[in-house]
Amino acid sequence: MFLSACDKAEKIMELGEYHPLGAMKRNFIAACLFIFKQAGYEHDHMLKKLRMFPDKIKVLREASTMEVVSYLEVLTSVYDHKKNYENRINFDRKYRDYVSKR
Repeated sequence: MFLSACDKAEKIMELGEYHPLGAMKRNFIAACLFIFKQAGYEHDHMLKKLRMFPDKIKVLREASTMEVVSYLEVLTSVYDHKKNYENRINFDRKYRDYVSKR
């Protein structure tokens, strides 16, 4: 799926509403860009889950910045919440695999 720079920026800003202290930090943006590239990622689904489970993203509301993999762990726990195992995306695991191959 190809996203223009404007589309990516808009989506980052939408996710950034849930991370007010660090939405413009490099690691948060890197995590978002990694997620957007994953097959099966649905942005509307992520936004819906972020609204549904504010307790799962409390750490985002309180932290100013985290490591990329930490962002992905939080976002994975929200995105994959109550999904069948076969349908989970596991952003954090894919990122660890990606980093280990570099």
